[in-house]
Order: sequence, then structure tokens, then C-alpha cells
Amino acid sequence: MKKLFLLKSLLLLCALVAGSSSVWATELEIALNNLYQGSTKVTAKTVISTSGESLTFNDEDGLFTIKITRNSGNQPGFYTSSGYLRFYNTDVVEVESVGGDLISSIAITKNGSTAVAVTVSPGTLNSESWSGSASKVTFTGTGTNKWDKLTINYAPASTDPAISLSANSLEFGQVEATGSKKMTFTVTPSNLTAGLTLSTNNAKYTVSPTSIAATATGAQTITVTASPTSVNDNMTGKVIISGDDFTDDTEVSLTTTVIRKDAGIYFDPTSVELTQGETFTAPTFNNPNSLTGVVFTSTYDAVATVSDAGAITLGNSTGTAVIKATFAQTDVYNAGEATCTITVNPAGVTPEPSAGGYYEKVTSTEDLEDGDYLIVYETGEVALDGNLSSNNVDASNNTISVTFDSDDNIEVTSETEAAEFEIKAMTGGHSIKSKSQSYYLTHTGSSNTLNTSSSAVANDISFSGGNAAIKVGNYNIRYNSASGQERFRYYTTTANVQLYKKVASQSPSSIDVYVSAAGFATYASNFDLDYAGSGLVAYKAVEDNGDIKFEEVTKVPAGAGVLLRASDGGGQNYAVSTTTSSETEDMTDNKFVRGTGAAVASNDGAGNYNYILNVVNNEIGFYRAAGNTVATNRAYIHTTVNPSSGAIQFNFDEATGIHSIDNGQLTMDNKIYNLNGQRVAQPTKGLYIVNGKKVIMK
Repeated sequence: MKKLFLLKSLLLLCALVAGSSSVWATELEIALNNLYQGSTKVTAKTVISTSGESLTFNDEDGLFTIKITRNSGNQPGFYTSSGYLRFYNTDVVEVESVGGDLISSIAITKNGSTAVAVTVSPGTLNSESWSGSASKVTFTGTGTNKWDKLTINYAPASTDPAISLSANSLEFGQVEATGSKKMTFTVTPSNLTAGLTLSTNNAKYTVSPTSIAATATGAQTITVTASPTSVNDNMTGKVIISGDDFTDDTEVSLTTTVIRKDAGIYFDPTSVELTQGETFTAPTFNNPNSLTGVVFTSTYDAVATVSDAGAITLGNSTGTAVIKATFAQTDVYNAGEATCTITVNPAGVTPEPSAGGYYEKVTSTEDLEDGDYLIVYETGEVALDGNLSSNNVDASNNTISVTFDSDDNIEVTSETEAAEFEIKAMTGGHSIKSKSQSYYLTHTGSSNTLNTSSSAVANDISFSGGNAAIKVGNYNIRYNSASGQERFRYYTTTANVQLYKKVASQSPSSIDVYVSAAGFATYASNFDLDYAGSGLVAYKAVEDNGDIKFEEVTKVPAGAGVLLRASDGGGQNYAVSTTTSSETEDMTDNKFVRGTGAAVASNDGAGNYNYILNVVNNEIGFYRAAGNTVATNRAYIHTTVNPSSGAIQFNFDEATGIHSIDNGQLTMDNKIYNLNGQRVAQPTKGLYIVNGKKVIMK
């Protein structure tokens, strides 16, 4: 009789861990009730009777295959008259052959990678012969001795220690320098025999907690904090998870984009306006981040100065100073800028009186003469506004409201004066020019529209039934309210507008014109003015070979803008005599435009640019407009000239004796000026401009 015992006893579990593996040996006993032949379970004392050369059995877990081969020297099959093959004993598999050496060999083979070894214990069984490798052992029978047991080693994967992560990387996004940001992920351990340790390889990142116990169960929340100190910090790294259960570490990658913080500097309040002589409460400079290296400047020291600490002190001049605080970019903070506008208005300045008068309806060509007019639609009590800022003025709502008095005349207001058109006789008809924008009305093309021109265009003006037919070709100016358009334009249909001529009241003998301590000002009067003997020199602005030249004028028509220079330095009112329209000079080439009290854009979109008289960085000149408000008695330059600097320097006609502007400052032969362009009769110590050169007086 020969017997085979297969012992199954569990010694130790083992695990395959993310990134590592460790193996412990395990003995497997294949019991009788775990053995199958095909789908038939082997039972105790089962007699196997079948033909063939071999029988194959499998353990229930599918780890091993057992193959029993009969002795070819005996009768075919495993059932003979002299012997049989029997399984019995419920603890182990015992195979018995009766009637000679029925079994010639038994082979045990592992299935797949879960079993790591197949060995025989002991290595030599009586006088029988065993041979094999890590994957298979074979017994070859030579006699009738009893077989010993076999031991099978294996390592099931399900018992290995493991780590599960909720994230393999953390993207912190943008974090301000010297700021911090936290993110979390979870670690879920299983089958640990030792604890875990967590750390980072970059000191700008911290991790909490720094350890996980071997007894921990369920998901463990891990918090990682990014704490950059500069935009130059290397903010890439990793969280390292290690433990004695693992050969290799588990890692979570970390990345952060560091951005600069906002400088946060500001003035409070951001603007102050007062009349000269009033109590001045200086704005406060706020520096919540205690930044160092903030630089302070004033655009006009004569109005207000600022200390290195940001304290603002009022000067003795009228005008506007922009106080600026600037901070240069660092590795922690973005560049910053804060501004505060200080405006000091002159005291005791009486606003120029209105030209007064009224607008009277014109009904015949005999009453049509050169002068200022409104184009009116009486039924709607509206007039065409004078805001012709570009060649394309064909817009809806290009109107202002007008008010009729008891005599059916229209009252004069600042709005109507801004909407006035200057009508003059010319060859072929009459030119119609906006007094506030210096554009001429015209019609071009072959459709209903309203256009403008920088040159005079002849309109045919006639009257019928109280209406004025204002025509260019076959197109009449008329008012249209259909579909909510509310606009004046040229149409081929019959005109429905009227002309109202301005009839001024008696002008005062003189008016007071204020020029600040800067020594220069722009002006546009309601009256015809004669600047002779006033202490002021007036200049019109004309285009000259891609530049602006200022030419002296004396008798200036109402509404025309000029640049004024105070011969004694300014800072006071000057009495300027009025004159009559018949005596005023030709200003058709003048590029000054009267203000309307509204903001002025940098350009009109039609190739013309706007420049405002201003003091910037303590240099007086004409600077590109940027939404500045220009009062109705002041003016700005409207021109095609477009210097790359965005500023027009003073360039005066040689007849005035003024030769140049040095760094924006006025100089005159044998006269001394301070850095604000003011003439100085008795200079003290300091820096002055003499004949175009900077001179230090000691």
C-alpha cells in the first residue's frame, strides 16, 4: 500500500503594497473535502474506478493541480481484479493502491503566480524517488513503501499591507507671497504591522499629522500647507509616506504658483477742492503693509507739495496739483500707485456775465446776415446741438431743449450758447460752423445723413411759410422723431426747421479775466474782447508743418479760444475791454475750441486730437486730454498734430520776443522766470530760467 498526505496549515498572511512587496511562506494542507476531480468532489474512502493512464484532481481554491499516473505495467485503468485506488481519511488526502504498484507517479503543479513554491518534506521519502523545482514536484514509485506528506508554500495577494490615496498630486494654484494656502487628501491604510511617517522635501510645505499609527482604520485626513515667502521660491515638492511595511516610499506631488501681493497704498480722500484762503485739511496717505521705498511727487509744487513721508502741504498758487505715490515692484509686492488731486480755486473771481440777449426767428433772406444762430424744431422745442466732434455725427438724440419766452423768442442759456452755429455768407450760399467744435455742416453721399467738414461748405438757405430750407444739393436739414430717433439730419424730404438768430444785449465795457500764478491760462469769452493794455497777451493756435504755433492776436471774437500770458506773472484778475464784432480779427485758422463744461476725450476718432493746458511734473504745457472737464470760459486745442510725447510745447511767433520753451518753461530775452514759468523781478537763491538756460542764483 502506498499513501500520500497533503498537509494544510496556515502560518502567515502576506501583502502586496503600492510600490513594494514582501512575502511570507505559508504551508497548505489540501484536505479530502477540498479535492475535486473535474466538478465531482472526492469523498472519504472513495474508490476510483476508471480506465485511462492518469487521473487529475484540483484543490478547491484552484492553487494546485495533482496528477496521479498509473503503472503502465499493470492492467489498463485504475480498477483491476487484483487492486484498486482508494481515497479516505477526512483530515488529509490519503491515496492507497491495492494489488501491486498500481501508481507509478504523482505530480503536484502550482497554478499561476499566487503560489510561490512547491516543496517536499522531507526531501527523501524512504527509498522512493522525488524530484522537482519551485513550480512542480514529482514522485516516482519504485516499491510498495508508504508515502510521506508533502508541504506546499504559497502567498495569497489579499493579505498584503496596503495604502490607498485620494490624490496622487495637489495643485495649490495661485498663492500670494508671504501668504498661505491649505489642501487635504486622505490616506487609507490596511493590514499594517507598523506605523507610517509623513514628511515633505520642501520647507515651504508642511504636513499634518506627521505619522499614522499601525492600528489606524478608515481614511486618515492629511493637511498640507503651502507658505511661500517670495515669487522666487521653488514651490514644487512632495509629501513622502514611508513605513517598515514597505520597501519603497509612497509620494504625493505638490505644486504652487506664487504671485505678488497688492501694494495696497492709497490717499484718503483722493481729491480736495477749495478756494484760495480757505482752511486746508490734507489727505492722509495710507500704507497698510508698511512698505518702504514709496516715492512721492507733485505735478505742481506751487499748488501743493508732498514730503518723503506723504504729508501734503498747500502752496500759494491756484490750479490743480496731482499728488502721486509710487511703489516699485519687489519679490513680494506688485508695483503700486496712489493719487490725490488738490484743486485750489482763486478767491474773489466773479464769473463772466452772460452775453444775455435772446434768439429771434428769421423768416426771410433779407433778415439773414452773418451771426450766431440756432437750428430749431419749434414743435418739439429742441435745437441741433453743436457737438460735431467727428465727420460722422449722424447719431440719435443730437438735440438740446429750448425755452420760448412770451414774445416767442428763445432764451439764452449756457446750453444754447454751446449749440450755436456761426452762419456766414460765402460764394454759392452760406457756411454753417459749430462755434463749440469748429466743424462745418454738410451732406455727402447719396443717402439721408448728416456730415461735417473742417472746411467751409456752401448751404443754400431760403425761407417759406416760416420754415428755413437749408440745403446741400437736394438734401434739406430737417428733424425726425420717427422710431425714437430724435435727431436732425439731411433728408430729401421737405424741411421743417427754423433759424433763430442771436440778438445780444448791450455788452459790458470790460470783464475780469483770471490768470493763475502759473502765468498762463486759456480763455473763451461770451463777448468780443480787446486785450490791448490789459496786461495779458493773447495767442491763437495754428497748425504749422505738423506742429502748433501760437500767434499773437489782440481783438478776439466772442467764443474764440485763446492762450493768455500774464506779463507780470499772474495770480490775479485782469480787466479786459470789450469791443465790437466789426473790429475782431480773423480766427478761422484757430485750433482752440471753447469748452462746454463736459469731459474732453483724447481724440475724436476722425484723426483729430485734443490737448489741455496743464502743469505736469511742474512743467506747464498742453497735454493730451484724458477725460478732463473744460469750463465754458476756457478752451482746449483740437488738431491733427500728434506728437509722440503726447504733449505740445509752447512755440510762439518770433514777433512776441518769446524765443523758446526750455523743458516746458517760458524764457524771454533779458527776463528771469522761475520753474513754474512765472516772471521774477527780484530773484532770491534758487534755480531760475534766464534766456532759455537754467541758472542757479546764490
